[in-house]
Amino acid sequence: RDAKTPDAIVRSVDVWFVVRADLDKLDPVPLITSAEGKVVDVANMRFEQRLLTEEELKARNLDARLAGDAPHWFVHLKSRLLGRIGFEAVDEAAASRGDSSMVIAARVSPAFNEPGEPSNHWRNLADESPKQPFQGGVSYAKITKLHEPAGALFVEIHAAFAEPEAWFRGAPILRSKFSLVAQDQIRRLRRELLKERAE
Repeated sequence: RDAKTPDAIVRSVDVWFVVRADLDKLDPVPLITSAEGKVVDVANMRFEQRLLTEEELKARNLDARLAGDAPHWFVHLKSRLLGRIGFEAVDEAAASRGDSSMVIAARVSPAFNEPGEPSNHWRNLADESPKQPFQGGVSYAKITKLHEPAGALFVEIHAAFAEPEAWFRGAPILRSKFSLVAQDQIRRLRRELLKERAE
């Protein structure tokens, strides 16, 4: 779904799928750390992510914790979109769980809107224009244990982000790639879960 604002289009995405895994053994921390430094190339787009260091967090008066029942962390995202847009943002994320579900929520952290590195910004790669501020985005994933079939988890992901009008002049070029990216990431998640079960 799309919603227009004066200088951006808010793109909303909803994804649902089922995986086989044990919710009690599902820990977001290994999934986060296993993705550290990995590069994903899909649909003419490139994504890299890494956890922020303690020094980078201290520079913004922030802290993170990956231990305990409610982990909280910051991830630096770096992307190239269709060879035209260079995009960077820092996501602040947290996880919580109940008896039958787990939620992981994230937002582009406003603490990184200020100058410095890393920061929330984008630029046109064709003309090497100056950095422009990125307005942000939010997302959450809920993983729920199903009664039937046994051993199945229902995963729902809801996300929205502000796509600047200047990226593609309002054309739904990026939106057309969402299903390809989602399919790629679902396959990767299933492979990771199968690997964990085998171990």
